Amino acid sequence: MTLPDWPELREHMLAPKPAFAFTAYAIGRDPLKLRYDGAGSFTLAETGRALVGEAWVTSAVEPQRFVRLRDADGEVTGREEVGRPSWIAEVRGLRGSATMRLWIDEEVGCIVRLERADDPAPLVVLDDLTIGDQSAADSGSGTFENTRQSTTS
Repeated sequence: MTLPDWPELREHMLAPKPAFAFTAYAIGRDPLKLRYDGAGSFTLAETGRALVGEAWVTSAVEPQRFVRLRDADGEVTGREEVGRPSWIAEVRGLRGSATMRLWIDEEVGCIVRLERADDPAPLVVLDDLTIGDQSAADSGSGTFENTRQSTTS
């Protein structure tokens, strides 16, 4: 399979997203089961209340919120299954001078895993991603530990 180039993958990340449900994990935070409506609104899956102030989640789902994404330089380095098929990219300039490793969902274009290239501990993980009305996030079927075991080979 041919890998996309960085500009092509970046445009895929910037494209509109469909509605989907997911569980979000980050170091030092409780997992959040969420729904994204495809139009920029996030709600807690269990209560329907709006998600407020969680930039670590909203930027992963809508990468255009990273103000430096258009100027970031990257290279697509591989493909891997992390619950779903994802492209892997090494990106410079997204968050300061650090090189970030991103796993981008092939279908949706959201970041399903984000880590520093020099420290493979995940900063953000989106798991149980389910497109449309069906909600794997409600089932609790995926786990953070499953996604943390992935490698970049």
